[in-house]
Amino acid sequence: MKCAIIGHGKMGREIERILAERGHSVELVIDEANAEELTAENLKGVDVCFEFTTPDTATENVRKVLDAGGRVVCGTT
Repeated sequence: MKCAIIGHGKMGREIERILAERGHSVELVIDEANAEELTAENLKGVDVCFEFTTPDTATENVRKVLDAGGRVVCGTT
């Protein structure tokens, strides 16, 4: 499965580790430094996005993924 991770804090890194353990690939990692790269073009070929940011940013991130026709799993602490 080709994945994207949105939010690369503790949980994002843990998700990345588990995906690698299970043989999945991480095609895109989005965090504060490159948030503008969360685009439909960059999501092409991604099977699912794991969104694990903050309540303040999650809604917009999920909206961008859905508008691009993507699938998203969203969580927050």
